[in-house]
Amino acid sequence: MKWLMNMGIRNKLLFGFGIMIVLLLGIVVIANNVISEMQKSQNTILHDDFEAAIAMKDLRANQNGNRSNLLMMIIQKDRSEQEKYYKDIQERKEISESFIDKLRNYINKYPKLNSKFNEFVEIRRLFNETRDKVQIPLIFAGNTQETIKNALGIQAERNQKMKILADNLIVEIENIAKRNVDASDKDAANANTLFIILAIISVVFGFGIVLIFNGLIAKPLRVVSTVSESVAGGDLTVNIQATERKDEVGLLNQSFRKMVDAFKNITKESAEGINVLSTSASEIAAASAQVARSASETATAITETSTTVEEVKQTSDLVSQKAKYVYDLAVKTVQISESGARSVEENIEAMNLIREQMESVAEKIILLSEKGQAIGEIAASVNDIAEQVNLLAVNAAIEAARAGEQGKGFSVVAQEVKELADQAKKATSQVRMILGDVQKATSSAVMATEQGNRAVENGVKQAMEAGESIKMLADNISEARQAATQVSASTQQQLVGMEQIVVAMDSIKQASSENVASTRQVEVSAENLKSLGSKLKEISERFKI
Repeated sequence: MKWLMNMGIRNKLLFGFGIMIVLLLGIVVIANNVISEMQKSQNTILHDDFEAAIAMKDLRANQNGNRSNLLMMIIQKDRSEQEKYYKDIQERKEISESFIDKLRNYINKYPKLNSKFNEFVEIRRLFNETRDKVQIPLIFAGNTQETIKNALGIQAERNQKMKILADNLIVEIENIAKRNVDASDKDAANANTLFIILAIISVVFGFGIVLIFNGLIAKPLRVVSTVSESVAGGDLTVNIQATERKDEVGLLNQSFRKMVDAFKNITKESAEGINVLSTSASEIAAASAQVARSASETATAITETSTTVEEVKQTSDLVSQKAKYVYDLAVKTVQISESGARSVEENIEAMNLIREQMESVAEKIILLSEKGQAIGEIAASVNDIAEQVNLLAVNAAIEAARAGEQGKGFSVVAQEVKELADQAKKATSQVRMILGDVQKATSSAVMATEQGNRAVENGVKQAMEAGESIKMLADNISEARQAATQVSASTQQQLVGMEQIVVAMDSIKQASSENVASTRQVEVSAENLKSLGSKLKEISERFKI
């Protein structure tokens, strides 16, 4: 700690605030990294896992839609109507290929899903090939019975396998999404803990810096201020301990110690001179009857006394100069403390900027949650449509049963439509579950950013407390400056007294030279001199040596 004590006050303040700024920058970097990782995790869940699950379900929905179109081609006898459903089959086929490409990019990240996905793609290829090369030509040829037989045979088996594989892949993708959501929740909890720890460290460190600066700067200045008040009150018995510090506080301590010692010596010499002056005045009064015979001796004594008073005056001038030096040093110290206060204000402004950035991140995460809610509303609409389709399929099955043998083919179509509606309903339920997990993750992220915001607010509070400490330091230094002013005023008063003594001595000397024979005038002058000596003695007795 000796190196810190010898460091200048300006460097001490720069060192302390520099450490605080580095700590705050570290907190900002850590917070930025944590938030970036959380955003990456959210993007992975939304843009990879969620879209892959939707693509798989859309692929399955298109496959079911093509089965429905094929059944409608079987039912329709009009070639133009059959061509319309055939066109829809081809369009769905192209859309499904885009889903396959998107899923392939996703599956490549998870090799364990490759075998199931490749099997699904192969069965789908065989299913589409049989439909395009066998079933559709039979429908256009009018051989619906053979087409139905094929649809209920190998094609139904392939469709069931695709359904099982698609369901398994959807479950696997949802499990991956769930694991990513759990990892995101864990990261949010870890970020929350990290922010709390950093906040505690910042508070403890800031409090430690305040205590250290109080011990290195404020406490020694309070000691100097207390001693200054004692000296201003006339108590010169105070003891100022010597210090080896080389900073401004140490220099101030050494200078003040030298000033007090010099003032003690001056006061002692003044008291001795005043005693001599008082004794001389008594002797002059006692020897007033012998003025004529001892005029030359009296003139000599007066000359010596004048010389002593002049020396006292010069010493008082020196004390006044020292007091002015202490005053100038205190003014410079006040300016340094004001500079430190401005640095604290700039630090507070930087931390407020960090808080605004974290609030912006929270708003973006909330916007992401609102987008998830919009997707949930769309899924709810799809679920309602599936319910209505299911109801229509039941009604169609009832009408087909009433039609008897003629409605048998329509009954098969109605059953397929009902299955498709059930699958769409199940898919929307799974989408809602995924959206629920995403919303939980965004809520955790918002809580983490709020914790970081509170940590920054605590840092602002500590910086403000440090600013208050510096303000108190400036107030103490101002008091020291006032004490130096009082010392200077006291020395000026002493100079005035010395000048009065010089004037009186000149008057006595002139009276002695001009009227040696006038005993009365000598006695009056002696009494005046004695009275002046008593006053000076009273002044000197105010100071305790």
